[in-house]
Amino acid sequence: APIAGYVVAAAGLSWAFYGGAVLFLVLFLVALLTPIQKVRIQGNYWAGITALISDRQVVVFFGVMLVGGMGLASVHHYLYLYLDHLGASTVTMGYSLSIATVSEVLVMFFADRLLRRWKAREMILIGMLMIVLRLVGYAIAPTPQAALAFQVLHGPTFAAIWLAGIAYLSEIAPPGLGNTAQGLFTGVVMGLGSSFGAFGGGFLYQGMGFSVMFLVMAGCVFVAGVSFLVLSRSDAADQPEEV
Repeated sequence: APIAGYVVAAAGLSWAFYGGAVLFLVLFLVALLTPIQKVRIQGNYWAGITALISDRQVVVFFGVMLVGGMGLASVHHYLYLYLDHLGASTVTMGYSLSIATVSEVLVMFFADRLLRRWKAREMILIGMLMIVLRLVGYAIAPTPQAALAFQVLHGPTFAAIWLAGIAYLSEIAPPGLGNTAQGLFTGVVMGLGSSFGAFGGGFLYQGMGFSVMFLVMAGCVFVAGVSFLVLSRSDAADQPEEV
C-alpha cells in the first residue's frame, strides 16, 4: 500500500489500476493452477436456512452483525475520502492500510489465545466497543495523522469480530448447520452490512458531513452491542444446565 501511494503520487492515479490489473492477473494464473477438491453437499439447503432463521439466538446474532457490518462499511468505503478531506497525501493513505493490515494479522495470529481468554461472546462485545471507539475517533480527528492512529483498531474490530463470530456460531447454530450459518454470516456482514453501510454512510456524509456520519454509525453500533449484551445473556440464562 505505501508503494502504491508513492507510485500514485509520482505518476498519477491511473497507475494504481495498472498495477492492480497486473497483480490480479498473477492471482488469476495461480488460481488456475490451484488444485480443488470436490465435495458432495449433504442435506437440504433451504431446510437448513429455515431452521437457522427460526433460532432466536442466531437471528439476534445476525441482526447485531448486520449493524456491526454497517459500521465497518462506513470506514471501508469512506475512510480515504475522509483522509483526503483532512488533507492526507496518497502515501499517508497507503500507510493507513498498512497499519490496519498489521493490526489485523496480529489479532488473527493470537486468535486462539484471545478466544481462550475471553470466549467468543465476550470478544464480540469487545469488538463492537472497539468499532464505537474507532468511529468516534475518526469523527473527532483534527489531522490525518490523528485519524491514522485509529487504524490500529482495525484488528480489534474487524478481525476480532470475524473470528469470534465464527466461533460463536459454532456454539449456537443447530447441529449440522454450522457451514450454512458461516455462509450466512459472511453474507450478512460483507454483503448486506456493507451495502447498507455504504448507502447510509453516503446519505449521511452528503447531508451532514463526515463527522456526523461516523458519530451516527457509532451510535447504531453501540445500541446493537448493548442489545447483544442483554439478549445473549438472557438466552444463556434460558439454556438448561448441563448435567
